[in-house]
Amino acid sequence: EDDDSTLSVRELEKFLRRDDVRAILVTLGLNISDARGFFRLLDVDDSGNVEIDKFVVGCLRLRGSAERIDFEIMGMEQRKHMSRLQESVNRMVELLARGSRLSQQRGSSITSVPRTSGICKIAQHVVHSPCSPSRPHPTV
Repeated sequence: EDDDSTLSVRELEKFLRRDDVRAILVTLGLNISDARGFFRLLDVDDSGNVEIDKFVVGCLRLRGSAERIDFEIMGMEQRKHMSRLQESVNRMVELLARGSRLSQQRGSSITSVPRTSGICKIAQHVVHSPCSPSRPHPTV
């Protein structure tokens, strides 16, 4: 609609109202009855837009049996949750580093340094886990 490389939920809903588009999706074995729900699954970063190539890949992944669709939806939800978790961990690590710098500038020491370093180790483990968004979970 607006000639960019992304798709908004409004554009998707308009697109899915077309009979020719629905016929193509049925031919591909796709039943996208809940456009907003499908869009939310694909909008991993909650930007309100989905890149068109990711939309196409999402459609292709959802082809087939109901079990396959359920499996792919669970995978998409997991990636979305992992992305949000990684963002939270990154913010937490940033805040801990900022607090440590402020503490050093003031010449005081943080009394819970062992706790802080433990949290950083956990954060590093989460960020570098095999299923983090930077290293997507392998698909079947």
